[in-house]
Amino acid sequence: MLIYMGDTEYEYIWDSNVYGTHQPFLETYVRSTAGDVLEFGTGDGSTGLLRHILAGTGRKLVSIEDNIEWLQKMKALYPENDQHTYVYLEPKVNAEHWKDFLNSYQHPNKISVVFIDQSPWEARIWTLSHFLNKTEYCIIHDADYFCKTEMLGRITNASLPYTDETKYEFNLENYKLYFPPAPWSDYRHGPPTLVTSGTGCPIIKYADILF
Repeated sequence: MLIYMGDTEYEYIWDSNVYGTHQPFLETYVRSTAGDVLEFGTGDGSTGLLRHILAGTGRKLVSIEDNIEWLQKMKALYPENDQHTYVYLEPKVNAEHWKDFLNSYQHPNKISVVFIDQSPWEARIWTLSHFLNKTEYCIIHDADYFCKTEMLGRITNASLPYTDETKYEFNLENYKLYFPPAPWSDYRHGPPTLVTSGTGCPIIKYADILF
């Protein structure tokens, strides 16, 4: 599926690639806000989409990456410009580079959305904890992992189907877990996307998501 914005186009992959199932939810929340966006972990399913959504709006995108191969790939596809900058973090033992960045980074403008999709898994928890009460929305891909490992929640009933939202309970107050719409297939079933707001912003109903 192609979306057109001005003279440019971007191809959705959420309905054919398990690594892009977050796209409709990410797009919906970014379009519902007006501030800048931080992307932790670049990727085929997020960097280009965010560029297209934010193009011409005056909003800034900052993409933070610790994998040099991914960084080079994204820079080649989507070169830096006035609206989009990349930050490369040299990996450190125990992923300390993510903690160092979170403790030192100062963003000059309002941040509306923080998309969290980096490695290792622990770094996603650190990033969520840091921004939960500082931004409108935090969005985490592959969110079921954090209940299965009890890093951020628990499995309520292991016998429930994988795509049953009630199977997952998170240690958060204001959140929703989103799966791609049915009918599900090998590529269109998950992983789910978690959206949460620690600043009281409203969670968008599934029926209002932009598919």
